[in-house]
Amino acid sequence: MTTAEAVFWFRVAIETNFNYLNDVRYEFGVTEAIGRYPEKAPARVEIEDLVVQAVKTAQAAVGVWLLPLIGLRQLVEWCISGRLDELTLRGNNYSGIHFLAFFGHRLAAFVTCSEWQSAVRALDEHLDPADWYAVSDVAWERRRVRTVWNLAVYLGHTEPLRRLVESWPDDMWDSSDWLLDRGLFFVFGVRDPEFSLRHLARLKLKPACSGETAIWLLHTGDRMLGPVIDLARRAGNKDEAEAIVSQLGTVESPRVIRCLLELAESTSGVQRPARDWLAANPDRTLASCAQIVSEDGPRNSRAASHLHRSWAGTHREAVETLSSTHGSPCLSELLNTWKQEKAGMIGPEVWPLRPRMSGVAGKLPEWVQLERLASLRRGSARISAEGVRLLLGAVRNGKDNESFFDWVRDVLTPDSREAFWQSLIVEWCVAGTGKKDNWCMAVAVALRGPSTATNLARFICDWPAESQHQKAALGLETLRAIGDASALQALVLISQRTRFAGLRARAEACVSEIAAELGLTPDELADTSVPACELDQAGVRRLDFGARVFIATIRFGGELRLSSESGTLLKALPKPGPADDEAKAAEAAKCWRTSKKAVADTVKHQRHRLERGLVAGRRWKSLSFERYLVAHPIMRSLACTLVWGKYDEENMLKNTFVIETAGTALVGPGGQTFTLHEDSNIGIAHPMQMDAHLLESWKTWFAIKAIEQTFPQLHRGTERVAAVDECCVFIPEFSSRMITAATLRRRMDTLGWRRGVPVDAGLFYEYALPFGSGEITAIVETSGQSVVTSYDDGETEVKRVFFVPGHYEPVEYATHPQALPLGLVDGVAYAETVRELRWIFRSVKSESTE
Repeated sequence: MTTAEAVFWFRVAIETNFNYLNDVRYEFGVTEAIGRYPEKAPARVEIEDLVVQAVKTAQAAVGVWLLPLIGLRQLVEWCISGRLDELTLRGNNYSGIHFLAFFGHRLAAFVTCSEWQSAVRALDEHLDPADWYAVSDVAWERRRVRTVWNLAVYLGHTEPLRRLVESWPDDMWDSSDWLLDRGLFFVFGVRDPEFSLRHLARLKLKPACSGETAIWLLHTGDRMLGPVIDLARRAGNKDEAEAIVSQLGTVESPRVIRCLLELAESTSGVQRPARDWLAANPDRTLASCAQIVSEDGPRNSRAASHLHRSWAGTHREAVETLSSTHGSPCLSELLNTWKQEKAGMIGPEVWPLRPRMSGVAGKLPEWVQLERLASLRRGSARISAEGVRLLLGAVRNGKDNESFFDWVRDVLTPDSREAFWQSLIVEWCVAGTGKKDNWCMAVAVALRGPSTATNLARFICDWPAESQHQKAALGLETLRAIGDASALQALVLISQRTRFAGLRARAEACVSEIAAELGLTPDELADTSVPACELDQAGVRRLDFGARVFIATIRFGGELRLSSESGTLLKALPKPGPADDEAKAAEAAKCWRTSKKAVADTVKHQRHRLERGLVAGRRWKSLSFERYLVAHPIMRSLACTLVWGKYDEENMLKNTFVIETAGTALVGPGGQTFTLHEDSNIGIAHPMQMDAHLLESWKTWFAIKAIEQTFPQLHRGTERVAAVDECCVFIPEFSSRMITAATLRRRMDTLGWRRGVPVDAGLFYEYALPFGSGEITAIVETSGQSVVTSYDDGETEVKRVFFVPGHYEPVEYATHPQALPLGLVDGVAYAETVRELRWIFRSVKSESTE
């Protein structure tokens, strides 16, 4: 930026309330222009006069946009003279964060050491962390608190900031309070990288827009890329996505390239900017890909695939140079494979498709660019482009080729099949074609493997947020076509956990139809779909190294442990020894990794399902209980940490028992063997249903056995209706309370409450949760929330909480004339509703006053 431009933009900023400075380019350009001018240069003097004029007249956003460099000195003078109340810092704090990152090191050029010490001493008496929590709803008081703490950041007064951040509870920033600054500003203000990393993770702080990603990356480097990647996926427009990708590119690290490769294969709007960046920076990209392949091996499909595309495209010389200078055996192996393929050494002789196919393949659409797809492999050999065309043609042809696909799944490696269909789906989403290309989803069915359903479910859950509802519906039908236990489990999880009401309804319909075909209820179908993750009935999996065998065993609570044959516990599998079979050891290591992930995912979902079973009062018949819970290795590991109950026909608790952790025997409260009859109704016993003596005896039993329950059962709240409230219809504690709309939506969805039916302007006004197998339903009535998540930027009022008889399904404009007096409400339903709503309102400070 030239001198004239710098002066011009400062004048425009002052005359227009600084709106033109909202473009970060102007802010950086102007401040950098100031930094280049000598102290006595005419342009600098003119700009300094303009800044001081703006500060003294308290123009809008002065504390943020003009603090860089010159405005800071004016603030120091005001601190020393005790005139803090005359200045209120307003506007976005993004630029304050930018200042801290990019210009803080120039403080010494404008403020002497003695001036700085005088300023921080004057500021100290105003920096009390207790003020942060004590501010009232009066706007000027909130701004005063923000002003003094912002000044501490700008002046680098780190000790009070450190105490402030350390005083924040873990959920301090669970809901943003925009009248105070976002926590990022103050965490970074401590200017300690390790401190920042620790507290960013503890407080779960994340960048909110591209304006914050630059400072985030500057302070965290490549150590906390996850929040930036998540933000990039949710970018609302092209400019935002391009800005985040450009900022990622400023971090010199192979991890960044790995993230950009991942974004380049995503289905979100950031895919195109990520691809453009990778293409515009071939040297960095190829060098990082070579390093990734060397470190992680050729199984890192994205980096290897990108190298292959570069070889096949315009960067062959660069790849060859990298191979010679990098000295990577993996890279050399890839180059040799490509040269063999070019020479025709990998072709139809390892891919004899045509004789096995029925029908004619036909021509593929133009958007199917084979060089952009992950490679299919038979062993170490890469399948030729002609072979891939024949395979896709066989799927697109739609004729009976099932025997052919059975053969394909036998000869192609599972990893390459999985990577291939996912890359094809990504290309299909980016191309934006219509129904004519829905055959792409059939590729997932044709090439299906053990993890296909799980990976496809992630696509399905993401598509509604990208306005791809038809693709999500087609994905559900694809899961039905896959038809294995993992696909069934994925359908059940989508029907229970997705936040999109339309998708959840479609998934519930699919589950209900499958259950009806099998003569089961949806809950029973969910029981049958729990995978064993390759564990035997005793919960054991043997990992064979040839000369040695290692044992993976699931313990109570779902913990998967690894040990040697002698019983010595291990943290990880050792490297193969001279006597071991390397191929078997490699396969065993792969099995261990997949088992750990599969068991962890299954335990997480089933733990949640069991807790919802306790809350809803679900009952199992004794035969189903023994088959799907006691005999199942993973479910038994969770069920043995809970107290179970036998219920009569009127749903009254008659007896309690537990499952022995060392076997399948059932034990009563006195240690005696417990036997079930064929027609027994079994459920997870709620502490509200036990007397004090029985509850205390089970607590003692678990304490002696040193067993931690898979979720809080015996120590749950047992809140009862107060005598004065028995005639009330609404729970007084939760009437007319305010909460951030996004927080309410997120926490309600997490707990499984059903949203009401959207009406005018896409607003819904209630949440519902059935209890006791549908005997009673809790209703939370609100002032309204939008079905569009991005509109939940304000607060909503929880008007009232009450109960209605029966299993209520939300309808439009509900009135609920049958609301029950609290004295008639089931004790479990009341206690669980109060418990969950208290969790929802935890750490929410903004509540209405009576």
